[in-house]
Amino acid sequence: GAGIDTAYVLTGGVPGFAAAGGDVVRGKTRWDLERQVRLAAGSLVVLGLAGGKFVSPKITLLAGAIGAGLTFSAATNTCAMGQAISAMPWNKAAKEPTRESAILQLPVRAAGNEVTAA
Repeated sequence: GAGIDTAYVLTGGVPGFAAAGGDVVRGKTRWDLERQVRLAAGSLVVLGLAGGKFVSPKITLLAGAIGAGLTFSAATNTCAMGQAISAMPWNKAAKEPTRESAILQLPVRAAGNEVTAA
């Protein structure tokens, strides 16, 4: 018949398949943007405090600036640091395939009823 002969409908979906011992291929995990912002803000505060202690007291202004930025962010429900981090290359999604490239990647059924890559 037409279609895919090896497709199954599984009770429980992907988690059920994994629980039954199936091999689930997962992509790379990424940190949520909020987590990245917390890491950046916390790191800058620590750097500001350490720099103020060991380099120059004026560097503690960095910690104060980050605190002021976090306060402004909460009050206005905006996040300039989040916008900047979201533009980083590791936060860019993979490009969507075109219709033509997706069709070219579909398997083709050969005369012997075998599936081969296009």
